[in-house]
Amino acid sequence: LDPACGSGVFLVGAFKRLVQRWRVQNNFAYPDVATLKGILSNHVYGADSEGEAIRITLFSLSVALCDFLEPRVIWRDLQFDNLIGSNLFEGDFFDLVRQKRLPEHPHVVVGNPPFISELTSGARDEVVLLRKTNPAFDLPDQQIALLFLQTATRIASEGGTVALIQPMGPLLYNEKSTPFRKQYLGATQVTQVVDLTHLSRVLFRRPKFRGLSNAAVAGTSNPGDVAVGVVFAEARAPDDEPLLHVTVRRTLLAEQKQMFE
Repeated sequence: LDPACGSGVFLVGAFKRLVQRWRVQNNFAYPDVATLKGILSNHVYGADSEGEAIRITLFSLSVALCDFLEPRVIWRDLQFDNLIGSNLFEGDFFDLVRQKRLPEHPHVVVGNPPFISELTSGARDEVVLLRKTNPAFDLPDQQIALLFLQTATRIASEGGTVALIQPMGPLLYNEKSTPFRKQYLGATQVTQVVDLTHLSRVLFRRPKFRGLSNAAVAGTSNPGDVAVGVVFAEARAPDDEPLLHVTVRRTLLAEQKQMFE
């Protein structure tokens, strides 16, 4: 599940990985149309508040499905399914969760939620719900990306994986982030944080980053820079395993966007 799927980049990547896993399990045979459509309809889900984004995601997944088929098979046997309403959902993620319109307890939640220091009506309702069970719940800078992280972990299956791109300022480096971080780490098994803050000028700049507010870049040396990282968590109570905090430094290879060291 990608809770803010945009144009479907993460979902296309996930679908291709699932197909490759199927091939490994089946002596590297190529799946037929029915198998590909089954993998897509049974395992890949996305949500976005923009209907246009959902339609682009559907198109992107359809193209990805064709990548595994010969042209003559596409022409003769393939009829695309309309996944909107069954796998792809238009609407506020938090409303969709409360309305139980999304698949229950996804095994993997992955994506890049918007960085906005302003809550939607659905997000405000989610905060009210969280404060009923935890009156001390606090959301730094009203940063909706952190609420995506919290809610994704809440709805994931027991032991399921959450991997979301997050703003490192509101999560790690702002004074106001301590209560949220303490509460989240105290309730969730966070396995690692890949911190890309030092590459903010190279990888993520404000004009290219959707939904970015001034608060998301507060504290950076350049108002155009975005301090970003990836949080990997498991939806279960924390154990005694240490949290791996990987800080990626600026190197020639990183600045050329070839690889991280």
